Amino acid sequence: MSRGAFFFIIQLVVGIAITAVGAWAVTRPKHLQEFIHENFALLPAARPQAIVAPTLLRIVGVALILYGCMLLLNYKDELVWLGKVFRLTSN
Repeated sequence: MSRGAFFFIIQLVVGIAITAVGAWAVTRPKHLQEFIHENFALLPAARPQAIVAPTLLRIVGVALILYGCMLLLNYKDELVWLGKVFRLTSN
């Protein structure tokens, strides 16, 4: 496998992972907050009356979804480049 194809696959996996974490933050922010609290202790524990942390996680989730989509939408140029590297296209 060439180095370009390897980085293409890595970028594909990272784009999907970022978009998935963003979707998780938008749809279930308290579960994400609890996961971050239990595993990394970066956020306070999720409480039913707390609204600040879930709201901020939703905003961050929207930003992550947009960033992940931008990563995934730029694959056309990379696919054309890989086609030229493997001589699959004439352009």
